[in-house]
Amino acid sequence: MNRLIQLSQPSLLFRYAQSMEDPRDGLTLFGPLDEGKPYGIRAGVIGTKSGRERFARWVEKIRGPVVQTPLQVGRPPYPGFAAIFGIPWDSKPAIELNVDADEISQCVRIDDKHQRVFNTVNLFAQPIIECLRKEETKPDVWFVVVPDEVHQYCRPESVVFKLDRVKAEARMKPSWAQRVSTEPFLFDEDTRLAEAYQYEVNFHNQLKGRLLTEKAPTQVIRESTIAHWDFLNHRGEPKRKLDKLQSSIAWNLSTTAFYKAGGKPWKISGVREGVCYIGIVFKKDERNPDPRSACCAAQMFLDSGDGVVFKGNVGPWYSPETEDYHLSIDDAHALVAQAISEYRKKHDNKPPSELFIHGRVRFDEREWNGFREAAGEETNTRRANRLSLDQGFYSTSANLSRNGSSVSSACGYLQRIRRHQSGDARPHGAYQAELQRLHLRRWFAGYASLC
Repeated sequence: MNRLIQLSQPSLLFRYAQSMEDPRDGLTLFGPLDEGKPYGIRAGVIGTKSGRERFARWVEKIRGPVVQTPLQVGRPPYPGFAAIFGIPWDSKPAIELNVDADEISQCVRIDDKHQRVFNTVNLFAQPIIECLRKEETKPDVWFVVVPDEVHQYCRPESVVFKLDRVKAEARMKPSWAQRVSTEPFLFDEDTRLAEAYQYEVNFHNQLKGRLLTEKAPTQVIRESTIAHWDFLNHRGEPKRKLDKLQSSIAWNLSTTAFYKAGGKPWKISGVREGVCYIGIVFKKDERNPDPRSACCAAQMFLDSGDGVVFKGNVGPWYSPETEDYHLSIDDAHALVAQAISEYRKKHDNKPPSELFIHGRVRFDEREWNGFREAAGEETNTRRANRLSLDQGFYSTSANLSRNGSSVSSACGYLQRIRRHQSGDARPHGAYQAELQRLHLRRWFAGYASLC
């Protein structure tokens, strides 16, 4: 029998130690938690000539107010970037990189989906990597402005029309390419070709994953999102109906820019100091012939709202019989020891007073002993309660817009770790209208236990 459970909305903390439920209200009235940090948005922009021009016009637009008519409760006006964050954002970026539009059109139509996405990502990732290694100027955040055909053709279920397809020069079976890590190819050209099959067939996730080692925060933006009136249908109307979302787009992208540039717009209010949360997830290693092979990763979520992702070892963590994942005592110890070490760096070498550890499976005694030994006697280690959320979640707030969802304080760090695995480090602003249904099919730590 279904039950209706009401969870209180966690409030967010802004400047002057003021708290509000809606981040837009808090930013408008009090400003971001970090005052004067960073000083301005030092942006790098990569895209076609027309794409970069559209982005410059959009930045100029959001320097002032963005008000949509008619006014809606769930989409409040946007006062302007400097008015909200107290720092400037020049429409002229620190660095601009060009991508040829014809090359993009050629790559996004390759008939092999792995090579299609890989080659398209190369057009954007390689110039950024070369720039970071050669230029003295280091942008705080890279804005990757892509034509809509990248969104159309470079996603997992994308299909290129038969007449538009460009034949790949060579191709390889994905299952064969996956073996390169354990059975290297004899010829270098096969090894190079196999690289395209090692990544997710998703432009957004693959770009962020490949730039993760370069520590380059990125924000992918479709040209039609910031200039929808430039893309009209045969009736002379915008293909995407975004007139009523202009203030929401401004709020979303400007908050993301501030966060990725190093500022902290808010943090959850009322979280106890000295408490550290760790969420642990596993992913099967499909490239390894051993069916037990899996990778472990964890995210440490601090009381400040910051999060740090750790990649554990690959090992025989998966059991085909029980369909569960479990670490060895040594690897459980190493994972938590790494998290505690990072916590100490951020807190004057002091360990956390309490450590909550959460996973999608119940930890066995071997793992738990490894966790507790790594945490030490100064830290009270707790298993976070878990609850299955296969039901739909609703918000009764007409102003729903926070860092994740109505239960973000409990499961936000688990959402982020999954996004970090694909290279995404963004804050999770969700600008939805009233009674927005949130499908959360995931496990999360019991709300009352964590706050």
